[in-house]
Amino acid sequence: MVGVAGKSKGCKTCRRRKTACGLQRPQCVQCTRSKRVCLGYDRDILFVPVQASPVDKKTVMKSMFTELKRNSSASQSGPVSTAAMKPETTRKIDTGMARYSEGGPTFSPDNLSKASTRHQLINAFITTCVPDSELRMGRSGPWLVLLPQFLMRTKALETASLAISAAALGRVHNDTTLINESLKLYTQGLRELQNALWNPKLMYDDETLAACLSLSLYEVMECPGDAYNAYVSHCNGCMKLVEVRGIDRHTSGIAHQLFVAFRSQARPNFLSSPLWVQGPWKGSPKRVLDRLIDCLAMGPIIFQQTERFRTLRSKPLLDLALDFVDHCWALDKALRGIYEDLERETAGSLYWTTLSEDLNTARTLMLYWSLAVMVWSGFCALYELIATIEIDPVDAFCPEYQDCVDPNSCACRRLVPISSGSLRYDVTKLPPLGHRADYLTPARNVCQSVEFCLNTALPIFGGFSVSTPLILVFETVRHDPRFAAETAWMAATLNTIQNKGLRILNYSVKRGA
Repeated sequence: MVGVAGKSKGCKTCRRRKTACGLQRPQCVQCTRSKRVCLGYDRDILFVPVQASPVDKKTVMKSMFTELKRNSSASQSGPVSTAAMKPETTRKIDTGMARYSEGGPTFSPDNLSKASTRHQLINAFITTCVPDSELRMGRSGPWLVLLPQFLMRTKALETASLAISAAALGRVHNDTTLINESLKLYTQGLRELQNALWNPKLMYDDETLAACLSLSLYEVMECPGDAYNAYVSHCNGCMKLVEVRGIDRHTSGIAHQLFVAFRSQARPNFLSSPLWVQGPWKGSPKRVLDRLIDCLAMGPIIFQQTERFRTLRSKPLLDLALDFVDHCWALDKALRGIYEDLERETAGSLYWTTLSEDLNTARTLMLYWSLAVMVWSGFCALYELIATIEIDPVDAFCPEYQDCVDPNSCACRRLVPISSGSLRYDVTKLPPLGHRADYLTPARNVCQSVEFCLNTALPIFGGFSVSTPLILVFETVRHDPRFAAETAWMAATLNTIQNKGLRILNYSVKRGA
């Protein structure tokens, strides 16, 4: 072929098949006739966001968006409308760069109609915003790395993926052109998702679920307009979609990875039921992180019952508090088992005094510590409450008091009189808390790990890694005056994370007194 010495100018599909390519655009006739997916032409023009070095001031990095649709522009009476793209947006990914000695870089949204352009943009997002250690994990890593594996049969997923890719790259390189284009893609993605949900053939497709997650991620990152309410509605819709798809659709492959990414929620729902906690893992063992999320899923169920503390008195209040203590000990036992397994599975030390290179272990440990803060603070609050509950002797004993099968399981056997004539539970009969009384230590472990995650070369991914553990700790200790200094630091850090890409924190987390 002429123009690229020693290289074919055919589409990717024809080059792989080693057949002659018709060179038609956007899809060649050979692929169309053989009903194959034409992967486009990407050898001559590339999407390559990078910061230009000072020595290359006279060199302009030109992105893949630079090429205009010359056929359409030739037929127009006026020039094609384009917006300027900043030179620092260009960066070499893995296939090289196009250099031009003169002429400013331009951006044409029209070029998103090219399959190769769209593919390059998504790959640039993955390469720029996901650490190499996470990319090497493959299917065990974050669900974002799966985006290039989808065939993109649906416009909903393709448009949603382009939206988060353009938004993330725009924020990383401070490029308003990409940020503005991402909003257009987001609104288009919402329409395409609605169309997919109305289509019986697409409703249960994995790509539709992936589109839901992608649009939710965009709302977390950009929070356009009243996007917090949109995000909540979106999560409710995703839950309903997962529920109607059924357990069997989430037991393997990409669908399982999408389910794992979605299942963590802040309130009780069907995902917390034993059927959904175990069913999707029929064909694969749970990771340590999955087991931690199991514990996190139990939290809302327990804390939902705390409203009953306001209405109960005397013996019923004591019984409820003791029941909560049993739940907390069960969670603590599960956490201890998870930590021991994590130590066995991880080569070397888990917690380093110097910076580690393993962001995945950091994310897992931070979630473990944040759950420990929640459980241990719950222990302390329950033990303090039990010590203050006064019970009228008339109501103190259960009907089976004299014939209890297991005296150790009946609270009546552990009531002791006090000076007022009432009875109280003998707290010395409760299991000692030991190191669990000091939940400041795991809280500080979370805080001290934040700097490592945010100081990586990929602040967007680091922000996502620390947000959930930090919010869990912040909401647990924020009203405790003993944690005033830590609470103030966490509030400031959450503001930093918001500025690094999680703009929804401005609406979802109250950082005031």
